[in-house]
Amino acid sequence: MRFVYNILLLILSLAFTSCERFNSEPIMVQKDFDDWTVLQIPNGEAAYAVSGSIDDVLVVTTMTKVYATNDAGDSWTEVADFSGIMPGLIEQNDSLFIFAASGQRDDYDIASVVARFSTDKGYTWQEDKANLYSGWSIPIKYVEAENDVSYKIKENIFRLDGSSTDYVGASDIEKTIGNYTTQLEIPFEYILNNVHLDDLNRLYVAASYGTVNENGTVKSGDRNSPALVFVSKNELP
Repeated sequence: MRFVYNILLLILSLAFTSCERFNSEPIMVQKDFDDWTVLQIPNGEAAYAVSGSIDDVLVVTTMTKVYATNDAGDSWTEVADFSGIMPGLIEQNDSLFIFAASGQRDDYDIASVVARFSTDKGYTWQEDKANLYSGWSIPIKYVEAENDVSYKIKENIFRLDGSSTDYVGASDIEKTIGNYTTQLEIPFEYILNNVHLDDLNRLYVAASYGTVNENGTVKSGDRNSPALVFVSKNELP
């Protein structure tokens, strides 16, 4: 009997700890920088793809879900739950397409396999039953603007002294104009997952919440962490 009683106490303790962990106040980060605005989706953990504009409807994929905002991030509506990461979004001919897979090419990562498409800016989704878009792929972590300007996320992977393990550090963003590449000065240190330009050439950066340790490695957040989208206040930063 005492054994059963101890097991019950253990189960109750774990349940209380779990509730305490996941029902605590959501993590908040700095909302505004000189040249950047920070949008936060509570409990989103990580932002992976962005489409649209803060002046109209902005759609963001997170760890498992898709959210939309029509008030510049003051509130978010969960519009889909695909129970997995959707790494790519692209708007074509008044339709929004969402991609379910990712891979690599020589110059940049790609998203492939159209999972759904939307004709109302992301609020409802339907299947591509005729497989009209099955061969599509789009670049991720990379975006091109006019005037031969492009932005690319640079992952920083390194090894600590004496270690054979690869560690991930905060990402950088490379800006290329023609054949000249520089590192974009950004005031945030996170793992960055994607970049997007809106019609006004403002840059959106999708990021995973985390904290940078003293050795340069990044400690990822948990289920209470927000998904982060950084938006440049001016065009082509």
